[in-house]
Amino acid sequence: MRRFQVVAISVLAVVAVGIGWVAAGESEDTLCIPMGTITLEALSDMEAQRSEVEFPHSVHFDYNCKACHHTWDGESPVLSCSTSDCHDQTETDNDIPSFKSAYHTACIGCHKKIKVDNKEKEKSLMTSQPELQRTGPTGCNGCHPKE
Repeated sequence: MRRFQVVAISVLAVVAVGIGWVAAGESEDTLCIPMGTITLEALSDMEAQRSEVEFPHSVHFDYNCKACHHTWDGESPVLSCSTSDCHDQTETDNDIPSFKSAYHTACIGCHKKIKVDNKEKEKSLMTSQPELQRTGPTGCNGCHPKE
């Protein structure tokens, strides 16, 4: 019995040390992402036509980061869409969507796709109670509340 205890304690010690190494390695490779809500507002050289948008970033963590941050290499810091040479222009130019157009296309397009997918799942005879994805707003006032 004593030999079993010594072996068990030794195994636990090795596992604990291994976990410590892994945790130490993770601290160096941790990606810092904003939690909670991010306020999206018109660029400084744009005249806002509607109110700013409160974007619930943490609600979108089930999606691949590159769905929105499409130029991100997966390693370097994620830059804002308004970063130079991304979507920092106020008008669509050189086949690059403007800041406003990029957000509207990505956000509303994704929300509409989820709505269509949910309708298809509801019609499906494969399950009696399909698991539906939550979707966001597709109309102006859903994102831009009236002032």
